[in-house]
Amino acid sequence: MRGMSNEQVTGHGFVQSALLVTAAILFVGVLLAPFAARQTDMNGMSGLVSAAAICLLAACLAEGVGCALSRAGSPLAAMLFAMTLRFIPPLAVCFVLATSQAGGQQHFAFVCYLLIFYFATLAVETWLAVKRVNVTSHK
Repeated sequence: MRGMSNEQVTGHGFVQSALLVTAAILFVGVLLAPFAARQTDMNGMSGLVSAAAICLLAACLAEGVGCALSRAGSPLAAMLFAMTLRFIPPLAVCFVLATSQAGGQQHFAFVCYLLIFYFATLAVETWLAVKRVNVTSHK
């Protein structure tokens, strides 16, 4: 990407970022699938897919906002809003599970799936945010 103008980078930035986040989610999902296959209900494969979908949607929304705000010239605001959008959906799901009448052990694996997918998307999106700031600062 070095040597490209900011317009060329951001034109494909969101699509490439979303594909990279999707690949990370799929990779982590494949690693967790053998464990989830031995579980039942929301701790099993349905919980794994649900946690992956929640984190993927949050990550894609965060990347979209991050790319748009970074293009507008405010990388710090882009990182803060993206971080907020990335952690609210998994946190909201955990809050709903915590306030429900079900016991904590019943959804333990599902919450772990959410955390693992969240940390995977956090790592990828932090790397992407640093790349965006680096491209913007070279301009």
